[in-house]
Amino acid sequence: MQAPGLSAQTRFKVEEAVQKALAQNLALQVRKMDTLISLNDITLGNAGFLPTLSLEGRVNGSFTNTRQEFLDGRSQSVNGAKNSQQFGGLRMNWILFDGMRMFYNYEALKQSHAFTQTNILLEIENVLANTLNNYYTLGQQEQTRTLLNQNLEVSRQRRSIARDRYELGAFSRADYLRAQVDFNTDSAQVILQDQFILASRARLNQWMGQSPDTPLPPTDSLAEVPLLRYEAWKEKVEAQNVQLRAERQSLALRQTDVLLSKSNRWPTLSLDLGYDALNSRSDAGFLRSNRNYGLNYALNLSVPIFDGDNRRRQQENAQMRLEQAQANLENIGLIAQTDFEVAFQSYVQQKALYDLEANNVDLVRQNLDIAIERYKLGGMSALEFRDAQLLALQAENRLIVLRYQMKLLEIEIRRVSGDLVQAQ
Repeated sequence: MQAPGLSAQTRFKVEEAVQKALAQNLALQVRKMDTLISLNDITLGNAGFLPTLSLEGRVNGSFTNTRQEFLDGRSQSVNGAKNSQQFGGLRMNWILFDGMRMFYNYEALKQSHAFTQTNILLEIENVLANTLNNYYTLGQQEQTRTLLNQNLEVSRQRRSIARDRYELGAFSRADYLRAQVDFNTDSAQVILQDQFILASRARLNQWMGQSPDTPLPPTDSLAEVPLLRYEAWKEKVEAQNVQLRAERQSLALRQTDVLLSKSNRWPTLSLDLGYDALNSRSDAGFLRSNRNYGLNYALNLSVPIFDGDNRRRQQENAQMRLEQAQANLENIGLIAQTDFEVAFQSYVQQKALYDLEANNVDLVRQNLDIAIERYKLGGMSALEFRDAQLLALQAENRLIVLRYQMKLLEIEIRRVSGDLVQAQ
């Protein structure tokens, strides 16, 4: 049996799968909206730098029955006296000083936007890793089906030989029936493998944002995996790991939170400025009409003295969250280094096994060719031939699985080192 190679028909390249996933993955589209929202939040007004301006207006009136007696003896009685009042005003409130909170708020908004951008990179990394994993899973399943088809062809050849020799009286009926049973068993494996391929194709379509039943051409064959250099990839883990970058940004946000909590202890100075106009009329009373308009202002100073000890509590909590973020950063760094070491050492071991298994495959292929010739000549029993056949099948399948596992480990190394998103 020969390992499957590229045919002349169109292949579904891994680059196409990656492009589709980045363009169509629904979870990624949802995450991208978070970045737009956080960018929209970065304004001076949202940070508290700008004043608030409002326009006010009010109209009211009444109808009253009035009887008035004056000190000089005169009296006045009015039934249904109409009273009306119109008021309009323009108000502005501007916080001039708030203990630097507006500056810290603005910095926190920018940091929050950078954090959401890194979260997008984390989502992109997750989508890429899963797309690649499912792409190569589908490729491995397709190669396994090709291998099983080749194995089925060997069983078909054996069944034909057994039938011919049985008809000539050289084989017993039991030998022929055993060959037919083995052929049926190998046929069932091909059918089962087709089910695995359908499931793998559905999962790949999901990550590419497509309907699970979307047809796909055969994937490209698993490329030979190059030996990765340990030092080069290890340096990238500290410099490019996306999760580490997110934790560093989270730490910066916690540092800004500490500054914000300290600013609550400072006084607040604000300016109130307004322009009011009032017009009132009355059918009864001392004044028939009254008009007032003009500018008014107030400078307000608020000095915090005691608020139930909440400011101290908030500052302590902010400091503890900062220490928590620092510890989490160190923990994530340790996890990233551990994941890299485990993945790389596993990759090295799998590569050694792959090289050894590649030599075995050459031997079992030769052994199977010899077994076929001997079986044709009647120099090998059915059990011996089946053992040689299964030995070849298992060796070639192990080679496919090892190449697939090495590919998954390569993806994990690239993920931990931040190379997946850097390559996009």
